[in-house]
Amino acid sequence: MNKTNENSSSTGVSFVLCCYNSEALVADTINALNNQINNGIPFEVILVDNNCTDYTVSVAESVWARSDAKLHVVKEKTPGLSFARKRGVRETKYSIISFVDDDNIVEPEWVKKVFYLFENKPDVGAVGSYNLPLIETKEPAWFEQYMHNYACGKLYPASGIVSGNKKKHLWGAGLSIRSKIIKKIYSADLPLYLTGRKGNLILAGDDSEICFYCCLLGWDLWYEHDLTLHHKIQPSRLTWNYLCKMHEGFGYCSPILEIYKRLIDNQFSLSFSALFFNKLMTFCYIVMRYNVRLMVNREGQHFQVLFYSAWGSLKGTFGLRKSYGRMVKQIRQFFSTQR
Repeated sequence: MNKTNENSSSTGVSFVLCCYNSEALVADTINALNNQINNGIPFEVILVDNNCTDYTVSVAESVWARSDAKLHVVKEKTPGLSFARKRGVRETKYSIISFVDDDNIVEPEWVKKVFYLFENKPDVGAVGSYNLPLIETKEPAWFEQYMHNYACGKLYPASGIVSGNKKKHLWGAGLSIRSKIIKKIYSADLPLYLTGRKGNLILAGDDSEICFYCCLLGWDLWYEHDLTLHHKIQPSRLTWNYLCKMHEGFGYCSPILEIYKRLIDNQFSLSFSALFFNKLMTFCYIVMRYNVRLMVNREGQHFQVLFYSAWGSLKGTFGLRKSYGRMVKQIRQFFSTQR
């Protein structure tokens, strides 16, 4: 792959901010973008209205105050974070794209740091940040143990290339990627199978799929501990029930992500029957080991998280019973032509 030829995008940074009924959050997010110390580096903000029924757009437009950078608002009717991001990316004009969620507050030097990271590391395709939790209520006793599930905390011990076959992941909140890569991903014959959250549905895996896709195209991932954002976590997401449902969503997407992982590891993909048997045995093992305790909702008990994850994985696998073989073939054939 020739990594030196850039596409027609102009040099700069495009923020893609996807929103669904975000009026209570978006002002802080926009203000953080207002306060960018960009040292003359061009940037823009693409706000994607993903079927908002509140005043998200009017709040964002009233807060935006930069004269040297534009706020563009576009509409995406198909629900789902992946669809909203794809719509936003289509509207960008700069060479680097940063995905910022409606509850993310990026540091003032984000544009400058991201721009120079990519300028100085030509083999890096995507950069992940160090995300700090911002909790306005009392933090649950179990939060520190599960902080990574909220895309917060130190993802890796230090800044550097994300190495090792098992560690090809960056968080979607604050993910920055070269425009030519993400546009190639979104326009490729191979579709992205995971759509991310849809409105109030707790789905996941879309950011991991993009990272795996990036790696299989021959690019490095970089984690930067000095690139920070604050992730504002709403009280409604800090309940034990929400965490368990989130793990169910993680499990649901895992069968698809395992196809990519095994390809990165140069392993053969499992047949559907073997995959389903493994998921079923894992679920049965957890049920038999913890049995009656699973019927009692005890906050902070890790076995409940394991149960929801295994249950989601079993459901997700069963849902692929008619398409799994075709999906494996498509993914493997596509990337065999990219190397």
